[in-house]
Amino acid sequence: MSGSGSRSRSSCEGGNRSGGRRSWCRDATGRWCENGGGEGVHRRRGQRRRGRRDDRDLRRGGVVGRNRVGQAGQSGGRGGVLRVHQVCHNCFIGAIGRFLSTSLERCDPPAYDPPVTTHPDPTRITLIRHGESNVTVQRVIGGHRTCSGLSDLGRRQSEQLARRLGDSNELEADVLISSDFARAVETAEIVGPAIGITDIERWSDFGEHDPGPEIDGMTFDAYVSRFGTPDWSGDPDVEIFPGGETTARFHTRVRDAVGRLLETHAGRHVAIACHGGVVDAVFRLALGQPATGGFALHTLNTSLTEFVSPASADETWRLVRYNDSAHLAGLPAATERAATA
Repeated sequence: MSGSGSRSRSSCEGGNRSGGRRSWCRDATGRWCENGGGEGVHRRRGQRRRGRRDDRDLRRGGVVGRNRVGQAGQSGGRGGVLRVHQVCHNCFIGAIGRFLSTSLERCDPPAYDPPVTTHPDPTRITLIRHGESNVTVQRVIGGHRTCSGLSDLGRRQSEQLARRLGDSNELEADVLISSDFARAVETAEIVGPAIGITDIERWSDFGEHDPGPEIDGMTFDAYVSRFGTPDWSGDPDVEIFPGGETTARFHTRVRDAVGRLLETHAGRHVAIACHGGVVDAVFRLALGQPATGGFALHTLNTSLTEFVSPASADETWRLVRYNDSAHLAGLPAATERAATA
């Protein structure tokens, strides 16, 4: 799941009103817009070549440029907007407005455009990615039909998470949910007693991207040999797994599950044993981002990711932590993978 890198300009650029020379400028969100002037309106004279490079920087980094998300808005260094004098005034003001409203515009609409779900009582959601699975070690595409649970290391990871939570009491959850995958259920069963919960709700909608009956259980090598390397940053409506779920349908399923959770367990702290793909889907939902492209998450096994839902329409989701895996210290990063044929 890496950034798509580029979009077709044909749907964005339109005509030219400056005697054959482009009078458009690309704002910090990557959108082409026109303010009626020539090159001089958008860039300082004599800096045309540098301006193009700066536009690329803005486009790559968004409003916060090359700074890390956690450093946005800090003074000094390379934080904030990069070289804003290279972008026309209207573009810059529009970009800042969109950034502050957390609704960055794109030339093409996102695969799904969920409204922000609100409830007067904010709900805290902690996503627990399952421990390392047998199918990962065996290099198999393991959907819910063929998942065989945790590897030995996956159980150790889950046990260390349970020990941490039992000692710290940091996860004061009211509800524990698991997907219907064996690896998530097993993780929840190990962690549950440490947080005082043994009654685990199973929600299949929090399951991983479904590869469908034909692909479920196929080895990665066999899949690549037959269908090629999947493009996870491309069109979310393409069936990467023939006969399986598209990325768009997967994200819609997770979005609907989150909405149902906010109604069912409003104002409570809900822990969910789930999957890396689900963490990515919820992350994109909370940030209002499209289903593919833009950034990549690498969520570790048994790590904790925590959000608080908005209480009103003028609030946004709050990210408390992502990929918290301090309890994995001292454990191997992964089990040695099975040899390929």
